[in-house]
Amino acid sequence: MGIKWIRFRLNTLNLEFFPLVHLRLPKILTPPKIFIFKPVDSLEKKLGIRIASFSMGNILMKIRPTYCYLNYSLGILLVLSSAVLFAQEAQTSRDLFLKGVKDLKTQKFKQARNEFQTVLQNDPDNVKAHYYLGVTAYYTHQNADAENELRWVESHEPEMPINHLYLGRLYYDTLRYLEAGPELDMANQLDPQISLVHYYRGLVYYKTGQIDQADREFSQSLQLDPSLAKAHYARAYLLTHDRQDTQTALQEIQAGLQAKPDKKLKQKFLKLQKTLQ
Repeated sequence: MGIKWIRFRLNTLNLEFFPLVHLRLPKILTPPKIFIFKPVDSLEKKLGIRIASFSMGNILMKIRPTYCYLNYSLGILLVLSSAVLFAQEAQTSRDLFLKGVKDLKTQKFKQARNEFQTVLQNDPDNVKAHYYLGVTAYYTHQNADAENELRWVESHEPEMPINHLYLGRLYYDTLRYLEAGPELDMANQLDPQISLVHYYRGLVYYKTGQIDQADREFSQSLQLDPSLAKAHYARAYLLTHDRQDTQTALQEIQAGLQAKPDKKLKQKFLKLQKTLQ
């Protein structure tokens, strides 16, 4: 009796079953026959083996198989279980994950959190689910939970720039500028084309008194995304209070207003504009 890995293909889904137990059985002369044993517990007891657990993708299937097929012609014990059931469960988990992403984008934070937590109950090592759960916690100001999730992602997927960005944002929002800087630097190193990374780097530079670097980062952010209204406001504020460059500041304000900011940011633009006129 030996242990071996095998892959079983079901439609378009690949299911990995391990371990498979190969049995050396007497050669029979009759045509191949397949015998079905149920339940699994009795088969395990009879054979004195542990029937395989298995996984699909990065989703761990914890429910044990229901059916086992013993093919005498091949002499192989295949643990196929209720494969359709597990494929359906995997699809349900994926659907739940996608629904969580959709709910997060539409600011249905409570629903999104519950959906990502459910996904992680079945697949505790799902990096994307941890990331989105951290982002959800960030937007609901659950800072400790956000940091724990984003740090977990960082330890498992260190080259994920968007995760470093959100850690940088979290540290900036909580006035931890010295911690925010390295996270944003890493995000920029991994992907220098993310406008929000440059925007938040500019904010950190500004808060730490590095005006030239802040101006450079705000400008770079706007080169990448001219519609980023808050970057226009940040640069207009800098030009007003630190450069005394009224003309360029007014240009930034106009560009920011054309970018259709939300009501709160629009009021800030108008207030800053009033101080320059």
